[in-house]
Amino acid sequence: MSLLEIFAERLREAGGTVSIHRELDEAVTYALRKLGSGSIIGVKVPENIAGMLERRCVQLLGMDAHRLLDRSRLIEAEASIGFADAGVAETGSILYLTRTVDEEAAIFSPETHITILNSNLILPTLEDLSDKLYTALSTGLSAYLITGPSSTGDIEGEIVVGAHGSRFLHVAIYGGDE
Repeated sequence: MSLLEIFAERLREAGGTVSIHRELDEAVTYALRKLGSGSIIGVKVPENIAGMLERRCVQLLGMDAHRLLDRSRLIEAEASIGFADAGVAETGSILYLTRTVDEEAAIFSPETHITILNSNLILPTLEDLSDKLYTALSTGLSAYLITGPSSTGDIEGEIVVGAHGSRFLHVAIYGGDE
């Protein structure tokens, strides 16, 4: 099994969903169709995709001064789309390295989050993240590993989904075979 297949299987086991696309534009188009209309925040958006998202009325977070987002829009967003820094095959986890509280909120606050992930950024194990994490943390970034939708269990063992983050997590992977 390839790293991409292992990643997808583990993420599905954790309650997330996955789609695989050949090209970045295809993954983004798919994600936007899946999100539909409504209030959508874009976080950690590469400059070459920014225009595509803005044309679809996605509010981009913090790319430059003229794109700064009003915090009330951030809190009220129904969904977010973000570009992950890495994936981990053994756990089906995605890694976000963030600079600000607003980036963190954009990833965790909306009910639905779609991550765009380059298949070349999928690493075999958590240990393979160590250099990336060391570099990021030593420069003041925050690191978040997300494995499936947010969930928690109470003392009676009842699972609650979406308690501390998104209820729905989808990862659109590009650079792989469909």
